[in-house]
Amino acid sequence: SQRVDMAGGGCLAVMVMGLTLREGVLSRMPAEAGSVAEADCVLRAGWASFGAPVIFGLLGASMDTSLLSAPLVAGSFVVIVCGLAGRAVACWLCVRSHGWSAAEQLFGVVTWCPKATVQAALSSVALDYVAEHLAGLPEYGAEMERAEALLTCAVLSIMVTAPLFAAVIAKVGQWVLDGERHQLELLQAEAAAGGRGRGLQVASGEEGEE
Repeated sequence: SQRVDMAGGGCLAVMVMGLTLREGVLSRMPAEAGSVAEADCVLRAGWASFGAPVIFGLLGASMDTSLLSAPLVAGSFVVIVCGLAGRAVACWLCVRSHGWSAAEQLFGVVTWCPKATVQAALSSVALDYVAEHLAGLPEYGAEMERAEALLTCAVLSIMVTAPLFAAVIAKVGQWVLDGERHQLELLQAEAAAGGRGRGLQVASGEEGEE
């Protein structure tokens, strides 16, 4: 990504490559779906046991808590709230025209609110850039302060949204699924009752003919 001057292109290329391989295998070799599922399980386990701890540990280690100040923390929370509001509105606008129920739309909005992986992966980009390209220049101090502010904001967004919305997703998801299950049971009961009613009508008609 550095050679073609596209910051973040490497992460995007890896994601697109994985998606392309998966769809290509499933479309051309449907019999290999089991192998794809096995690979998916291995990658999930590797991310949960190694990838996530490493990336979040490095993120926490790169943050200097001595630089925290009340204005910086307050400003970070304002940015987080504005970002969550924007994501919620964007998600609602995307799903409202697809026939989703109000509960499903709410669940979609909630699932878009947590922030963790992307922030952890990209939060130190500005810090690394300043340290690599601006060292020794007059603007190094000011730019490093701004990079530290970005990193702090990213860490706070993870600390605030990840655990909070994980609990909210569990509660809202259970509520939505229970509601859908109840509606399905009602539809099945109505269908069964309708079938019994039609059966009685047919039986009574046959008796009348006799």
